[in-house]
Amino acid sequence: MQQFQQQQPGAMKTDLVSGGGRLIIRAIEGKLFRDTQMVGKMDPYLLLEYGGLKFKSKVASGGGKFPNWNETFELDICSVNDEIKLVAKDENIISDDFIGQAFIKVSSLIMNNGVRDWFVLSYQDKQAGQILLETQWFAGASKTQPLAGAMGTQATTGLASEKAQPYGQASGLSSSIAGVASGVAGQPSYGGGTGLYGQGGKNY
Repeated sequence: MQQFQQQQPGAMKTDLVSGGGRLIIRAIEGKLFRDTQMVGKMDPYLLLEYGGLKFKSKVASGGGKFPNWNETFELDICSVNDEIKLVAKDENIISDDFIGQAFIKVSSLIMNNGVRDWFVLSYQDKQAGQILLETQWFAGASKTQPLAGAMGTQATTGLASEKAQPYGQASGLSSSIAGVASGVAGQPSYGGGTGLYGQGGKNY
């Protein structure tokens, strides 16, 4: 994937004092309850938004309700109090169908320097599916610093997978990947011991 925007003058930098660092997210698979296809199987893909950038996963062609991606996203985080927007869509010839979305607190992804858990997608206040994410957190790191043990290095920790690249700018947000994802509403909903995270909102 190609990155289409550059960091603009005055864009926010990673604030290490407020808990910045690099977050590596591996999107493994999904269990989708909302089926947008009348005939045949869905071709689901994921969009991840943070700091003015959108990342797009590969399309799980014919994945239907049980897609597999096994793809990684690397983000420079400004603050652990920020939110990341996760969206699932079904690829179509004319226009892609919205499946569901979640707003996920960075803080819920960095516990114990990384988690492996299911995160809930919502559509019109109903559960639309779950996405299995696995993360690694490197406090104080940035993309300019190589990470020993990170995905893509020789000392991998078992999260190796295909790496997604940013492909577009999220409307109304800063062009810096380290920027705060402003304008994202909602708070994460914790699953009361069920291991499910995330809160949906209005589809876009």
